[in-house]
Amino acid sequence: MYYVMTCPDIVTEFDEGLLAIQDGFIPGNARNWGDGQAYGPDTEVPNPIEIPFERFQDYDGPPPEMSDSLIPVMSKRLREALDGAGIDNIQYYPAVLVDAASGERHEVFAFKVIGLVKAMDREESDFFSFDGDMLLDTSIQGLSIDEEAAQGLLLFRLAENTAALIVHEKIKAQVEAAGIDAIEFIDPEDFVQL
Repeated sequence: MYYVMTCPDIVTEFDEGLLAIQDGFIPGNARNWGDGQAYGPDTEVPNPIEIPFERFQDYDGPPPEMSDSLIPVMSKRLREALDGAGIDNIQYYPAVLVDAASGERHEVFAFKVIGLVKAMDREESDFFSFDGDMLLDTSIQGLSIDEEAAQGLLLFRLAENTAALIVHEKIKAQVEAAGIDAIEFIDPEDFVQL
């Protein structure tokens, strides 16, 4: 069984954002964090990558366990859980989330998942492709994973929509056993990415 792994935004009861990570820049010459291609020796990545964030409405809690946005980041303990599960297709880079107002620093890891897999079952999924190529940006309103195409991989990005970080049930179990409760594992049929 596979799931879509995500981390909900930190919001109020009225769904107002309490924290925004300002990752709309290119660190060094490291581009396309979600393309599934490994960075090579010519890629220059600052050590650490400093990423500002802002808090709103007097929120004083920590940043999220994971943010899978322009520059994906995760906590040290999430990395340890994934490493403990045997994940070997992620490149990690030291990073620091820096509170733009206070200067408070949180050490995290920027991460790049290696490998895009065409694992969407087109017969069972509800989807639409704007350009017809069925790659990277396919709109999905209910996903079915072709487990044969997934080849037993523990973690990968879905080639049809790279916002979908797909994990095997073994990863879900490992993360939950580590006591990390801020990560959500969405049943593919409930996944929506427009």
